[in-house]
Amino acid sequence: MVARFMSEELTRADWRRERDDLLRALSGGFLIGTPLIYTMETWTAGAGASTSRVLLFVGIAFLVNLLFIVFAGFRSGEAGARRPLGDALEATAIALVTSGVSLALVHQFELGQPLNVTLGLIAVDAMPIAFGISVANHLLGQEQGRDQPGEGERGHEDAEREFHGIRALLLDAGAAFAGALFLSFNIAPTDEVPMLASEIPSLGLPLIALFSLALSYAIVFAAGFSGQDRRLRTRGPFQRPLTETAVSYVTALFASVAMLLVFGQIEVGMSWTVVYAQVVVLGLPASIGAAAGRLAV
Repeated sequence: MVARFMSEELTRADWRRERDDLLRALSGGFLIGTPLIYTMETWTAGAGASTSRVLLFVGIAFLVNLLFIVFAGFRSGEAGARRPLGDALEATAIALVTSGVSLALVHQFELGQPLNVTLGLIAVDAMPIAFGISVANHLLGQEQGRDQPGEGERGHEDAEREFHGIRALLLDAGAAFAGALFLSFNIAPTDEVPMLASEIPSLGLPLIALFSLALSYAIVFAAGFSGQDRRLRTRGPFQRPLTETAVSYVTALFASVAMLLVFGQIEVGMSWTVVYAQVVVLGLPASIGAAAGRLAV
């Protein structure tokens, strides 16, 4: 009976570990690969790729994963890999799925589109995502110090705890804003943002917003990056996972508005539907950058 209970507990732990590894891989893939998802040149290269070139792109993605996994490992706590070929194949498959989901979100697939075009688009964008997946367990993995109370502050009353919560909120918002600017800076001035905003159906925009929120939550609170447990223990009304994720996404949207205004993509007096579409489109990479920024504090 005890052996059966221990076996079930071990199975649950293995599944949790596998889930965390998958979430880390997806988070790293989106963090590294998202900028190229918004690049017209990669769409052109993928759409015109021959079968042999598609296989070459997938082979490069596999090789990138294999080389990194051999030396650094794919799963948490592994210095290397016990089954490098299997792990590299798994990471490459995740990269292909991630690329496909990303391209579907930004409406790069069409009904009746030739299969070779679809596969080419996925294969091209899978390469940078594969690199992000490879380094996911080592990306932002050092124990970083969010502003913690010192020894003299421990045990103080509610007023000081509330002050710490406000300070943590401001620190998070600043880090989120900086991270959002960093990742969206190279995307905001491009023609792809207004083009995608005009092509994506109206119902697709809320889907992008929901996906941005879910991905931001996963990166900070579910992927198991260093500091996750500490963040879950932080006190304050805006330091709970859902509220912090919402505040971070709103911050990313403000950063998107700022970038679009600076580069003249949106202007005062422009139709609110156009502004809304462009902000939501840029909000996806901005929210990923905001999540990365929060991991760094």
